[in-house]
Amino acid sequence: LFALVRLGFNISYLLGGLGLTGLTVGIASQNVIGDIFATLSVVGDRWFAVGDKIAININNESGGGRPQAQCGIVEHIGIRSTRVRLINEGQLLIVPNSEVWRCGIQSFTDCRKRRIQVDLRVALSTPLSQLRRIPTSCRVAVESVQEVAECAGVWLM
Repeated sequence: LFALVRLGFNISYLLGGLGLTGLTVGIASQNVIGDIFATLSVVGDRWFAVGDKIAININNESGGGRPQAQCGIVEHIGIRSTRVRLINEGQLLIVPNSEVWRCGIQSFTDCRKRRIQVDLRVALSTPLSQLRRIPTSCRVAVESVQEVAECAGVWLM
């Protein structure tokens, strides 16, 4: 720059152009840098690893802005994004790491106990005698599974 000034060039336009270029690059790379720092947090704190079953709370803009949990298996943790294979649909969900960091996750890998609720639907024409047998049949089916520690109850509502 000193050489240009000595040669008689006006460098104010050059400095202004460099300033605008720096500002443009800074604004454009803001998301990338945020994703990189989020990746360092996710990997450094060991929130989850490849192969873990997780639920990511994704902000759903069309659903009133409420987070919607997406459950799946982690396939890849990259510098900018995490890839999760959804359990129900089988789709590949690619989430920016900054979104994972901002919205949070739930890891089921280290979960020792899990409680589930299953709603069964029956036809209105089902006889009352068959309806009364449903809780007993369900309890027998649940208790026959070796991995089930205890059956808290089966209710007919």
